[in-house]
Amino acid sequence: MTEANLIQIDKKTALEAFMDPNHRELTPYIDKVTSLVTDFEHDMSTAASRKRTASLAYRVSKLKTQVIKIGKGLTSEWRSKTKIVNANCKYIEEELDNLRDLARKPLSEWEEEESKRVDAIKKRIATINMFSDNQVNQTISDLRLSLEHLKMLVIDDSFEEFQKDAQAAKEDSIDRLNAAIDDAVEKAAIDAELEQARRDREELQALRQEREKRLKSSKTPPAPTKPEPEAALPEKDTTQHTNRNINVDYASIPGDELPNVLGTDAVKWATAFNQIVIENNVPIDEELICTWFAFAFETARSHKTVAVE
Repeated sequence: MTEANLIQIDKKTALEAFMDPNHRELTPYIDKVTSLVTDFEHDMSTAASRKRTASLAYRVSKLKTQVIKIGKGLTSEWRSKTKIVNANCKYIEEELDNLRDLARKPLSEWEEEESKRVDAIKKRIATINMFSDNQVNQTISDLRLSLEHLKMLVIDDSFEEFQKDAQAAKEDSIDRLNAAIDDAVEKAAIDAELEQARRDREELQALRQEREKRLKSSKTPPAPTKPEPEAALPEKDTTQHTNRNINVDYASIPGDELPNVLGTDAVKWATAFNQIVIENNVPIDEELICTWFAFAFETARSHKTVAVE
């Protein structure tokens, strides 16, 4: 029996056989080949008999190829039909997508315009916030100018549904600018005080150095020379300086009034120092001396400023 006669499968039978998940339709064909193999009598004694065994195995291989070819023929036809089905699916998908987009086009256009409108309003609100956000390296004048511009900004119905948000942003920016201005003014005042204190220290240091220089020079008196006769000078009247301080109790004068009482009179300042410090055995140190001189210098400067004005 030839291979073609052993396994004969028409198109309809092949479709049923290869579509059976339990292999029931293929079992009869397997049984035929099984009988062919099991009924064969093998003889390994001669070369010819061994050749018949090899021929049997080859015959089974040909049967396998024949059956698989039938099965693959089915899938080839299916693949061809699948391509057609897939092409039609793509066509209907594209056409219906276009119709869907056409149906939604008015809404899509409205949404795009609405998005632009909302973005424009939000940018305006962001600009309001920028008035108080950009405070780095701004002077007090810059901050005050920003505050004036912000106050002039009108929040009207052009902000539409975001009008409350815009008003809140304006009020918040005004509050933050006012706070920034207060901080800047306070910092400027502190800086001015520190600068004045620095100048006072430098002035005191200069006076101290000058005093030390004079003391140093006084320790090395010049070589004596023959004095030349000088005209007699009138004796200096010290009664004026002495009398003006007699019976004045500077220790009883309040501290905030004392500089005005002493004024620019060095004798008064010396007398007051004697009454307040020396006579009361107040410990004298560098800080006390610097403070006393600072009061004296500041009072002299104040009187000088008033005189100029």
